[in-house]
Amino acid sequence: MTRFVGVRCWSTVPLNVCFKRGLSKLPGKGRCHANVQESPVSISSKEVVLRYYEGWNARNVDLAMTSIADDCEYEDLVFQDPFIGADDFREYLEETISNVDDDIRFVIDDITDGDDQRVGVLWHCEVNGVEFPFSRGVSFYRVENGRIKFGRDIVEPTFKPGHGAIKVLSLITPIVKKLGKNANPSILKKLPIAAGAMWLFYAAYLGYVILGTSAPGNAAWQITPENLQSVLNDSMNIFFLVPFLNWVGVPFAPELVENPVDEAVFNLVAAWGLMFLPLILTDPEGYKMKDTTKWSLWTGLWFLTNIFFIPYLALRLQPSETPPTPPPELPSWSPLVGATGFFVGNLCLIWGALGRPEFGDLGARITHAVEAYGSDRVFFAFCVDTVLYSIFQTVMMPKAPAKFRYVPFFGMAAYLLTSSPKQTEAEA
Repeated sequence: MTRFVGVRCWSTVPLNVCFKRGLSKLPGKGRCHANVQESPVSISSKEVVLRYYEGWNARNVDLAMTSIADDCEYEDLVFQDPFIGADDFREYLEETISNVDDDIRFVIDDITDGDDQRVGVLWHCEVNGVEFPFSRGVSFYRVENGRIKFGRDIVEPTFKPGHGAIKVLSLITPIVKKLGKNANPSILKKLPIAAGAMWLFYAAYLGYVILGTSAPGNAAWQITPENLQSVLNDSMNIFFLVPFLNWVGVPFAPELVENPVDEAVFNLVAAWGLMFLPLILTDPEGYKMKDTTKWSLWTGLWFLTNIFFIPYLALRLQPSETPPTPPPELPSWSPLVGATGFFVGNLCLIWGALGRPEFGDLGARITHAVEAYGSDRVFFAFCVDTVLYSIFQTVMMPKAPAKFRYVPFFGMAAYLLTSSPKQTEAEA
């Protein structure tokens, strides 16, 4: 078996993969490229794999998919389950490429040659010629009839326990021996482990944030009439409608004045909860529960945040024997929800800093926020909820681009606000 070292996948347009046989020059580029043949049967298994990397680096999914068999099985060991079939793999590839910076390229360090069916590749990633940290990896491919039938990717771990990994292995081995065949991951994933962990987290959330006496302020069962009245006042001023109507001269209800920082935090959480609605209704894991359950839990979420949201997340994690169904597209009214969230979110920032001048300058408001966090259970709980919502947002937006998925609140608002083109295309 012959091996080639130092092979690079260059970022040219169109991108071509360099290897040491069949090289030519790109006009004006001074870099080598391989002539890609159209017929998948007429090229070697090594060239099939190189063409896949060529498509990946060019962000050309169609080109990459010419190397993938319709009935492929692809294991990226970062993920729990393999990707089965060309459609499943294309979806994985499109989502991966959409979330990776355009300047990241695979560079092939070593690739096997001479076997008609099996190809091994050592690779790393670079950004503008600089090696990306923790990006070294190895891949194995099985090629049949000019297409990749099976693939497995293993990437360098960011956390390197060293000899600690051996110690962990020695601790786990007796458990695996005890479980026997039941230790197989395909069996373990049928157990409600993830759902059970989420229910345990829910118990901890209730025990500390809601019912416990260790967190700042009075627990839910110790709430005073003043605390309750403050919550009701914030609820009456939801989305600042009452202050706005009174400001424009349209008396709607008596304005119940609270500290603008409290009102801003309350409305931010309320707007965030509103924006979760279209995501819950189109959740890929939502097939495990009825629509009435989704609506009921979202209604509770909007009023009592994670007291209802965490149970929803636990239910969506439960194993199901029912085959998954393709989730629907985001509703046509999603942009309206996103626009509402974006407007209210910005208004919260302005209101918290400048609203109700009688509550002092920015320094006084920051002081109030710090004091409230350490003494007011409701304010403390809302602050915890914003942190959890930031995490849960990434769970509920698995296919959203990174610029939306990982930007708390405003990323979700922008994602919903810009969802109409995809929706229109899907409906067409």
